[in-house]
Parts: sequence; structure tokens; C-alpha cells
Amino acid sequence: VRVKQRDLPKQKGLLEVKDQIVQQLKQEKAQAKAKQLGEQLKEKLIKGDSPVSVAKSQGLDWKEEESVKRDDGKINFSIRRKLFEIAKPVDGKTPIFEVATLFNGDTAVIAVYTVKEGQQEGLDKAVLETAKKRLQQRYSNSEWINVKEGFLEQSKIKVFPERL
Repeated sequence: VRVKQRDLPKQKGLLEVKDQIVQQLKQEKAQAKAKQLGEQLKEKLIKGDSPVSVAKSQGLDWKEEESVKRDDGKINFSIRRKLFEIAKPVDGKTPIFEVATLFNGDTAVIAVYTVKEGQQEGLDKAVLETAKKRLQQRYSNSEWINVKEGFLEQSKIKVFPERL
């Protein structure tokens, strides 16, 4: 396949993109309001208000799950990811509350009441050793990516992926 003619890129006029810009600005404003409301609800929960009553006061639902696993498909991925990033409750009595932004732009308030450690009894030592090695590999890969991104941010290097 050969290109016989190439059209040069051109900037669209304001009238062509006005509706898109207005829609995007409205969406960003709504997401900012949702995040602000989430933070306000989080503060009320930290003060000790009931989660159900706080949610109902805003016309929202409060959903609870007894036990959540990392691969639990019935819970939104963004919520699960944030859930496993939250620190453990220190005394086991005072919950930890956080606000999460979902991939679709929605906001969720998350509470962690207790954390149950995974069960390792009955697992083969070879399986445990393999899991440890995998985790070490993931951590080292993550560290390398962070170091590389840090160097790229601090340097004046431009990467042109379309030319690679």
C-alpha cells in the first residue's frame, strides 16, 4: 500500500469544536463537584455519622460488602484497586474512609472497617517461594519503571513513539 496524496493536518475552527469543548467543560465541572461532595461526605463519616444516613441525606445509596478479594468481579475495579491501597484500620474499631474516582469519572466513598490477612496454612513451600519471587520481580519492575519515568521527567529528552 502506498500513499499517493497526503493531507496536511489543519486546526479545526471554533464552530466545529465548540459543542465538544462545552460538553467536556460541563463533564469536568460535574466531576469536580462530585469529588467535592465525596470529600464532604468523607468528613461527615470521619466525625462519626452513620454511612447510611449520610448517603440518604444526598439521595445516594450506601452498599456494604462483608469480605472483598482482589479478584472479586462483582465490585468495580477502581473501587477494588483503591480499597487495597487504603491503610489498615489501626485499632480495628475506627474505619478508614477514602474517596475514589472511578474510570468513568464517578466518585465513590470507600470505608475499610477490618482487614483479614490471607491464609497461608496448607500451602506448599514451593508455591510460597514462587509467589515471593513473582512479587519481588513485580516490585523490581515497578521500581525500574518509576526510575525510568523520573529520569524522563527530569531530562530534556523527547520521545517520538510513532517513529519507533
